[in-house]
Amino acid sequence: MKLFFRHKDDTYPNRSDRQNHISMTERNFLHLDDNDVSLKFRLPEELERMVEEICSYLDTTASDFIRQVLFIHLYGRYDLLGLLERQFPVLDERRRMVIPSAVPDDNKQCTKLPPNRADFKVWLPGVMKDDLAFLADSEKMTLSRYIRTVINTHLTGHPALADHSPVNRQLHTATSPRTNKK
Repeated sequence: MKLFFRHKDDTYPNRSDRQNHISMTERNFLHLDDNDVSLKFRLPEELERMVEEICSYLDTTASDFIRQVLFIHLYGRYDLLGLLERQFPVLDERRRMVIPSAVPDDNKQCTKLPPNRADFKVWLPGVMKDDLAFLADSEKMTLSRYIRTVINTHLTGHPALADHSPVNRQLHTATSPRTNKK
């Protein structure tokens, strides 16, 4: 799985054949040539812990991981993998780092999440921020709340499945005796 992410030491998966395996869509990502704007948001401490654990496991930074989550949300995993394979510069972490910053609290928090106390500042292309703002506006959310919702869903799954999916049902139902109906 590590081949999906750039390593902190700037190594990439070894491609001895140098052939692109992912053909990509017809989208033009050249307008994503620089991480020129910042995106400030807060996450609950539990999500911050999850981001840190994932970054440790994947040997990547929080900024790079979050930028990729947002890219997948906007444009899909297929093109992300194609750009990673081609070492597209906007995904190069050396261009900007995550910087903790004070973010004004908009007093809106994701449902069922503790207070948002972990500050993040991630640099990304202006077009990506504009696309995220458009989607946030269409959902009638602030941009920071929309980002929290996207990251929460990416890390913990879709909230609509909480009461529906057998994966999310209480443990005691899995251990209760089954009745055989004939």
